[in-house]
Amino acid sequence: MKGTRSSDSPRGVGMIATLEILYGMGFSVLGLLVLFFHIVNGLLLIGYGVVLIAMGWALDALHSWAWWGNVLTNAVLLLGILIRVLMDIPSASITLFNSILSIALSIAIIVYLLTPGVRSQFIVATET
Repeated sequence: MKGTRSSDSPRGVGMIATLEILYGMGFSVLGLLVLFFHIVNGLLLIGYGVVLIAMGWALDALHSWAWWGNVLTNAVLLLGILIRVLMDIPSASITLFNSILSIALSIAIIVYLLTPGVRSQFIVATET
């Protein structure tokens, strides 16, 4: 049933949702710490954390907008990392290993969410 997580929903969706919620909590806590030094960056981190928590919750509840949001955000993340690696843009916190790991994880999430069995849990065909 769309909108509520059923026992037959894919296990990987729950794992992705849990990771997203944990990342959101991490970004929110980081944003609270940064807030003391730079208000705008702290608020942006908190906002991003709240969005991640909401998307994780909605993905777990099998909302179609969360499926689209996860596919699109992982595609944008993948594109950004690829551009950074291919253009050899230095970053203080991102090593080549982290970039490769992030690329692999984003590809795995996109491929998993696009598989017919998982996609059918979120996308309901309209009757004509």
